[in-house]
Amino acid sequence: MGSAGFLIIFAVVNAAEAKTAGERRSKAWISITAAATCVAALVALIAKSSLSAVSVLAAMVTVSFGIEATFRRASGRSLRTR
Repeated sequence: MGSAGFLIIFAVVNAAEAKTAGERRSKAWISITAAATCVAALVALIAKSSLSAVSVLAAMVTVSFGIEATFRRASGRSLRTR
């Protein structure tokens, strides 16, 4: 499920780039297409995976959000949003 983790990261990075494309004069549609392709590949990967593999992915995502929330609380830092 490491590949699924990377697909999630790539999708989020491309979505963030699409959101801020105007600041860098880049083409948002390229990043949107890339993010959508990553999500489609993730869905296909999950559909072909065993239940135990999908459970590992769910655990990875849950743990990563838990670590991030703990870090934010401990450091007093908040997410920057536009």
